[in-house]
Amino acid sequence: MTEGNKLTRRELIGKGMVLGLVVLGAGQTLAACGGGGEGAALDCSNATPEQTQQRTALGYVEATTDPAKACSKCNFWQGGTNTAACGGCQLNLGNVNPNGTCNSFAPKA
Repeated sequence: MTEGNKLTRRELIGKGMVLGLVVLGAGQTLAACGGGGEGAALDCSNATPEQTQQRTALGYVEATTDPAKACSKCNFWQGGTNTAACGGCQLNLGNVNPNGTCNSFAPKA
């Protein structure tokens, strides 16, 4: 800064450009690592061929239309209380989306 702690127009523009790049970079980093908070899409599609066949047979979908029947609220859910990450399923579906569902949904007791 210049004398008297005054910010010149050139310094202000320079600092503004740096701040803008930092904000853009942070957004790109969050998007790349799946960040972005609640509602961010999870990719739980890494199923084996056998699990894919089981998913098809049970009508598994990555996003339920009925939040009361979400995988994370099912008795077969093996993801604990973490609903921000993929979890397991006792029905051999592989990693499932906590917001997914299938035809074998059984509510937790």
